[in-house]
Amino acid sequence: MTEKVNAIVLGTVKHSDRHNITTLYTRECGRMAVATPAGSGRTACAKRALMMPLSAVEATVGSGAGRDIGRLVQVSALECRRSLYFDPVKMSVGLFVAEFVGRLVRDSGADARLWDYVADSLRLLDCMPSGRAVANFPIVFLSTLTAFVGITPDVGGFSEGKAFDMRAGAYSDLEPGHGDVLRGRESRMACLLSRMSYANSGRVRFSREERRAVLEGILRYYSIHLPGIGAMRSPEVLKEVLG
Repeated sequence: MTEKVNAIVLGTVKHSDRHNITTLYTRECGRMAVATPAGSGRTACAKRALMMPLSAVEATVGSGAGRDIGRLVQVSALECRRSLYFDPVKMSVGLFVAEFVGRLVRDSGADARLWDYVADSLRLLDCMPSGRAVANFPIVFLSTLTAFVGITPDVGGFSEGKAFDMRAGAYSDLEPGHGDVLRGRESRMACLLSRMSYANSGRVRFSREERRAVLEGILRYYSIHLPGIGAMRSPEVLKEVLG
């Protein structure tokens, strides 16, 4: 039995001398693992070139009864990346997106709206001119993604002096009885992020320390509401690359 899917390649690990295991995020089935050839033949090399991390592909996947890992039958590119693989900053940002999405959809099924958002975001990243917009991309990606996973903060109650309750996802007149709270200047950040988009992110100036703090704060917010995401490896690399 075979199935055709549109997929974003999240990553590949070596499995044996003959096969690698590639993780795909598909529009039709959600996350899936497929065996891909690890040999040195022309066909194997061609498939590996198409299945690089962050590639957008159309894949035909074969499956059998009781198998958790599919078999890659055919693959073709849905689109060509222009600069993503040649710009180390964009590549680091893209790998951060891939790791985050891989953890986010680990136990979920198909979600066409979420898949389209991720695919559109990677396409925008590939086309962006290098600079502040790329540096702010992870912040915008995570802050706008909240709408697709049902944890968008309610910033309508913002006023100076109010604390932002990260557990409630809203501003509070009363002091919450826990430590997941943003106060003072930090409390304004949720309101600022609600106004950021890919279109205006290049005009938002963060210092190196501010960008790190904002990224850590958003990841903390996700960990509160979606604890299954767990600790990630790529943010530390991203912080060093973005400066």
